[in-house]
Amino acid sequence: MGFLDKAKDLASSAGSAVQEASANAAKNRRAKFEERRETVNEFLREDEEVIEVLEPRTACRDFAVFTDKRMIWVDIQGISGNKIGYISLPYSKVSTFAVRTSGLLDLDCELSIAFSGNIATFEKEVKDKDKDAVPGQFLLNCPAKSDIKKLCKIISGYIL
Repeated sequence: MGFLDKAKDLASSAGSAVQEASANAAKNRRAKFEERRETVNEFLREDEEVIEVLEPRTACRDFAVFTDKRMIWVDIQGISGNKIGYISLPYSKVSTFAVRTSGLLDLDCELSIAFSGNIATFEKEVKDKDKDAVPGQFLLNCPAKSDIKKLCKIISGYIL
């Protein structure tokens, strides 16, 4: 076996490993999506469809579920994670939103949404760890493969 044959075999096995890793990552993302969706299933209307689940950059366990009608913010607390707060934020209350798409080497994109009016929360004031947080504004770090443009189109349909 010559040098070129060895190089081709090495490239082929590396390609297979990359494909397998990509397939495993997709499977893990889908499993996590389903797990997160199950968390809010009991709050969804029968005609409500989950579009995307996104996790913010600043929180370890909190996440947002986007449906075709609203955003549901899920606030997981406590050591065991059994204490969970849910905030339902209708798209009709979105005052502005901003998107930063992923670039060539970026692994994520960002979605920032500001809601108007009185936002029901479980906190009396912004925690020290979130000094830069703005009440009623949610900054979400999204995987690069998220359908962020679909979310923006849905939100735009409600606020424009």
